[in-house]
Amino acid sequence: MAKARKKKQAVASGIMGPTDEQFGRAGYERASLAYRRIAVIRTLHTTGKLSDRQYDGLSRYRDIGIKCERSDIMDSCQRLLHIAGGMSDGPAPSTLRALTELGWLERELGALSDIARAIAIDDVTVSEWAMRHGGSVMREREGQARKIIRWFEPRRKLLASAMLDIRMAGERLAAAIGA
Repeated sequence: MAKARKKKQAVASGIMGPTDEQFGRAGYERASLAYRRIAVIRTLHTTGKLSDRQYDGLSRYRDIGIKCERSDIMDSCQRLLHIAGGMSDGPAPSTLRALTELGWLERELGALSDIARAIAIDDVTVSEWAMRHGGSVMREREGQARKIIRWFEPRRKLLASAMLDIRMAGERLAAAIGA
């Protein structure tokens, strides 16, 4: 009598990707075994909604803002530097410089600092920002099998105003940093 064949079991790949809701909200790209979120300002630049100069100003602002938001808790590398005598009490000089530069850039932005921070640092899309600040309009259409599909979109004038504001913020930042 012949032996029964063993069924092959499916092996989980171990790669956890973004959920469907996250894919719908923001863009992601594959980075070997992980996923990397694409910044909103990069998406605006690649679609041609921001010029190179505006993108340079906003990306510098993003880099400084993210550096200031990092945790001050020591990690293993900082502990090694601390043991070697390379660090003193209090924030590191690079953190202090980043905080100073962030304050300077936000003063240069003036009234545009809230939209610049939301889009460049917090990765809020322009549509989401416009809907938060000016409301939205509900649209609907009939889909397959007589289902009604509803979605929300920002008011057109507010979306156009928000795009103009983010472009102006990019220009102010570029002028401030000399890009």
